[in-house]
Amino acid sequence: VEFVGGDVLLANGANLTIHTNIGNPGSTNGGDITIAGAIAGTSDEDVTLTTGTVGTTSGTVSVHNIGAGNEISTITIRGNKKIQLDGSLTTSEAAGDSTVAPAVALTGPVELVSNITIDTDHASGTGTDGTVTITGTIDSITGQDRTLTIDSGVKAVSITGAIGASQDLGNITINSDNTDTGTISINDIGTGTDATGSGVAAGSTVTIGSTGTATLTLGGTAYNIDGNTAFESASGADNIKLTGQDPTFTLHDDTIDFLSGGVHLDLGTFTVNSQGGAIKIVGAVTGSDAEAITLNSGTTGSATVEVGTIGAGGKIKTVSLTGTDGVTLNNNITLDDSSGGSVSISGNVTLGSADVTITTDTAGGSITFNNLVDSNDTTPRSLTLVSGAGDIAFQGKIGSVYALSGLSVNAANGDDGDIEIFDIGDDSPAEGVVGTVSIGNANTRLLTLDGTNYDTDGTTTYEAVAGSDSIVISGESPNITTKNDPLSFTAGNILLKDNGTTTISSGTGTGLITIDGNINTSSETGSGTEALTIESGTGGITISGTIGDT
Repeated sequence: VEFVGGDVLLANGANLTIHTNIGNPGSTNGGDITIAGAIAGTSDEDVTLTTGTVGTTSGTVSVHNIGAGNEISTITIRGNKKIQLDGSLTTSEAAGDSTVAPAVALTGPVELVSNITIDTDHASGTGTDGTVTITGTIDSITGQDRTLTIDSGVKAVSITGAIGASQDLGNITINSDNTDTGTISINDIGTGTDATGSGVAAGSTVTIGSTGTATLTLGGTAYNIDGNTAFESASGADNIKLTGQDPTFTLHDDTIDFLSGGVHLDLGTFTVNSQGGAIKIVGAVTGSDAEAITLNSGTTGSATVEVGTIGAGGKIKTVSLTGTDGVTLNNNITLDDSSGGSVSISGNVTLGSADVTITTDTAGGSITFNNLVDSNDTTPRSLTLVSGAGDIAFQGKIGSVYALSGLSVNAANGDDGDIEIFDIGDDSPAEGVVGTVSIGNANTRLLTLDGTNYDTDGTTTYEAVAGSDSIVISGESPNITTKNDPLSFTAGNILLKDNGTTTISSGTGTGLITIDGNINTSSETGSGTEALTIESGTGGITISGTIGDT
């Protein structure tokens, strides 16, 4: 069936239905439908174009603009082989003779011949918005990178097939206005992780959802996008739902944001690889059952990672954050009760908008910071780590530029994981923490200080299990100091392994130095000779054990 040579105007009540397989519904050979001009209505008419209900090898529907003038109520198109859109689709504000509310329903693979807008939103608030349902893939016509804009107002948008599965699109925008409250559900964008499988052309943008979006459901497994991307929902827990198995988001030196609403994970590992672009998750990330999170911003460009709360509710097993140009933690991280959990952070860490607590003690998950840890540049923040039997390692300086307001590392008795601290402060500025420092407890198996500077401004305690060389000082000629505050080495014996001079000082004021255990030596190189300096100003020194016993 072909309409050529001009536009189509439907008179009052004249609904248009074209069915090219009505007499043989079991056949796979529905004929093509081509309408070369625009279709407009007079008073909420309906348009139904279908090549039949079965078959996939034939039956293409090609249309231009439908609904100019806002007088087409429902647009229903089924093309078993393909639906070619060469113009925008717009619905009216009311139901027509069918009494069905305005809607756009496309069934079959969709090909964008031109830049397409599907508009079922009536911003005036006096009409009825329409749902948008696309059951099939969406591709641009070959080589053209066509754009897609959908605006459904308060009604739902559902796309079941992959976007850009075979031919990438340009910009994608779905309900980006904050007054659009309709739910959105999409599956994949592109395929795989290679740049050739991107569903969005280089330099394009993807904007899906807004602060009004009630729920955004991402039900696919692959989101391969070569452009800056934002997924957004209304604020609140679990409003961005990732329901696919092991969903992987791949960018190509582009930014990706999950904004406003909390992100809920249903199945497996949530992976984001931006390959040089910034990664930002504003809302809390929660899980269903031992999900994993891997965020990696790559090695070039503005390769940062920023996250809020992770694991509220105790359903996240592992967290791996890699931000070559920095990682910002804006809230707490909590792991679940399954064994083998871990938190690993690579990239210089900034404690952002709140104090941060990382808790992995239910199953003894490890915690590793591979680079520097600082407060932000305006407000000092505290850091608390609780790992139970899991090991904790700081491989970079704590408070290298901006001092923390407090530091607690397995401070409660019962947490027996090993602790390694590289440095606190670096003498410029002197103090890496301005506030209370409590590292280890009476059950800590091993506390290792393998850096050269431990400079704090506040009551400071290093503690490990008694009766063994459980506090090891192994850096080269380290300085362990407070700024006129009490400094304690509690319970465990100290083992000096630096083959140099260890200086322990509480400054020139009234800070008391307390050492409960013995101070032993065991150099790994050289003659085995250690030097030790202990200075307390006017505060006094109490050493309950022996010095140089081994």
